Amino acid sequence: MQQAELEAKFAAFRAEFEKAIAAQLEGNSEPFKALWSHKPDSMIFGAQGGMEKGWPEVGHRLDWVTSRVRARLTRLENVSTTIHGTMAMTADFEHMVRSLDGREFERTLRVTQAYRFEDGAWRISIATVTSISRRGASCFGVQQSRRAPCDGVSSEPSMARNLLRDAHTPTSVPSTEKCSLGAR
Repeated sequence: MQQAELEAKFAAFRAEFEKAIAAQLEGNSEPFKALWSHKPDSMIFGAQGGMEKGWPEVGHRLDWVTSRVRARLTRLENVSTTIHGTMAMTADFEHMVRSLDGREFERTLRVTQAYRFEDGAWRISIATVTSISRRGASCFGVQQSRRAPCDGVSSEPSMARNLLRDAHTPTSVPSTEKCSLGAR
């Protein structure tokens, strides 16, 4: 297959991807799961702190997150796309409005994904998802500076200072924090 054809198929795949992310956030994981490789080396590092390897585990994780998260995708912002032969990689920001306990707040995920062309179609093979925030942004529906620990994670003051040190630069929530709002 020629590179131009692979790139055209990838563009069509990404259009379906955006629809599938929106469906997942609204409670239907099936369209998103259909875009994943079902091979044993598929892998996800989720925004909720989990890591799964192998299709059955990845599929179960996607179902689990979909059952817990309700949000509305407001914008998929592609920062970078690289396609080389039958492999591709993207870096995106997924902007959304999350619903939790009857309240809504903005949320952004930083998502890096690797794809491969297999069995005649592009598939997600690896995803790394990290919740990001700006100073004062809400992760649990309360201001981060007053955020209580969750799942027994320490709320060490230096960690809070590091998260809030720059009002203009997004900072990643450390993976040791189990923020229960990840879209994946």
